[in-house]
Amino acid sequence: MTHQIDLSAAVKAGIIRPEQAADLVAFSNRDLLKTVADTSRATDDREAFRLIGGFNDIFVTIGIVLLLAGLAFSLGSVLEQSMVAQFATMAAVIWLLAEYISRVKRMKLPSTVLALGFLFCIGSLLQIWLDQRFDFVEPDNALAALVLLDQGQTAGLIGFSVILAVSVVYFWRFRVPVEAAIIALAATGLVTVGASELFMDEVAQGQVRLSSVTDVLDLIQRLLVLPLVCGLVIFFTGIYLDFKDRNRLTTLSDAAFWLHLISAPMIVHPLFILSSGQDVGFGSIEPGTFATAGLIALMVIIVLISLAIDRRALLIPTLTYFGALGIYRIVENASDNTGIPPFALILLVIGALIIIFGMGWQRIRQMVIGSILPNRWLAALPPIKA
Repeated sequence: MTHQIDLSAAVKAGIIRPEQAADLVAFSNRDLLKTVADTSRATDDREAFRLIGGFNDIFVTIGIVLLLAGLAFSLGSVLEQSMVAQFATMAAVIWLLAEYISRVKRMKLPSTVLALGFLFCIGSLLQIWLDQRFDFVEPDNALAALVLLDQGQTAGLIGFSVILAVSVVYFWRFRVPVEAAIIALAATGLVTVGASELFMDEVAQGQVRLSSVTDVLDLIQRLLVLPLVCGLVIFFTGIYLDFKDRNRLTTLSDAAFWLHLISAPMIVHPLFILSSGQDVGFGSIEPGTFATAGLIALMVIIVLISLAIDRRALLIPTLTYFGALGIYRIVENASDNTGIPPFALILLVIGALIIIFGMGWQRIRQMVIGSILPNRWLAALPPIKA
C-alpha cells in the first residue's frame, strides 16, 4: 500500500496533482479491500460453534482434568469405604469450580467438561441408590422376570426424572449449552420408559397380542413413532431457539446446535426404516425402487431444511447415517458395474458432498433457499451471507 505521507509530500512538491494522489491511493488499496471483503465473507460462512474460545480454554481444561483425576485418586484412598462420599465430594468440587469458570469467566470448553463431569457424579450417586433400593437379580422364572421388568421401569422413571431435574437446575445456573442436549435426552428417556409401562399394562390386559415373532417385530416397527416424535419435538425446539437468535450471538443458538445434533439421528433412523423396508428384527436392508426413491427424497428434504435454517450440525449426522446404512444399497448397483467396492463409493459420495457444502454453504443457500422461498419466509430465517 502506498504510504500516505509520501503522497502528501509529492503533492506539496508539485510532482503530482491531488487528484492523481487520490487515484493512486484507491489503486493501491484495491487488493487490501478485496482481501478484507473475502475474509469477512469467509468469517460469515462459518456456522457459529463456540465450544473453544481459544487455546486458554484448552489449557484450563487440561488443568481441570488433571485436578479432578488427582482428586478422584485421593478420595479413593482416603474414603475407600464410601463411594457415596467420593462422588458427592467430586460433585461439590465441580460445582464450586463451575461457579467461577462457567458463571464468571464463561469459558466454553472447560464449562462443558465440568457439566459432563458433574452429570457423571450425579449419575453414579443415582446408580448406587437405585442398586440399594431395588433388587436387580437375574430372573429364573416368568414371574421373576415380570417383577424385574416392573422394577426396571420404576428405576428408569426415577433415574431419568432426577437427571432431567439436575440438568435443568445446572443449565439455569450456569447456562452451559451442552446441558440442553442432556435435558432433551433425559426427557426422551422419561417418555420412553413411561410409554413402555403403559404398553406392558396393555399386554397384561390382553389389549396387545404378542403370540409370535412377527407380532413382536410389527410392534417394534410401530413403536418407532416414539423416537420420531421426540426427535421432531427436539428439532423444533432447536429451530425455536434459532429464531430467537437469528444472528447466532447468544447461548440460545449454542443450545440449538446441540439439539439439532441429537435430533437428527432420532428423526432419520425411524424414517429410514419405515421408508426403506428395513427389517427391524434382523437388520436386513432390501429397499425396492419405491423405497430407494423415498430414501433419496428424504435426503433432499433434510438437505433443504439444513440450508433453510443454516445448520450444518443437522446435515452431518444425517449424511453419516445414510452413508453407513441408506446409501449402501443405492450405490451397490454402481459398484457392480464399475468393480469399485461399495464402501469406497460411499466415502467418495459423502466426502464430495461435505466438501461442496463446506466450501460454498452460503452460496448454495442463496441459490437454493433464496430462489424457492418467499421473502417473508426468508426474513424469519437466519440471514444469507453469500
